[in-house]
Amino acid sequence: MSEEEPRRPRGADGPPEGVPVPFEPPPAAPGSPIEEALVRHRERLLAIDGVEGLDHGRGADGAEVIRVHIRAMSVKRKVPRELDGFPVITIVTGPYRAY
Repeated sequence: MSEEEPRRPRGADGPPEGVPVPFEPPPAAPGSPIEEALVRHRERLLAIDGVEGLDHGRGADGAEVIRVHIRAMSVKRKVPRELDGFPVITIVTGPYRAY
């Protein structure tokens, strides 16, 4: 393309050449059972004094687990061992601080 030619769209499958393309994530897929369990129990878990955050991942055996981030080991006794059939593990992170 010469400098005199105006930029043209590449076609129906893309934006004009050289134009930044905004990222638009795909629509959310239906939640997995473990994500649904997190949503269902989030409020109750975060209300426990010393719980800093929640997520999910895989345990040492590869099974899906709910992970509860806690401020200190003493909080562990307040956290259930299982939720909706998923094992719950605690991770001592200390307090979270917003920067």
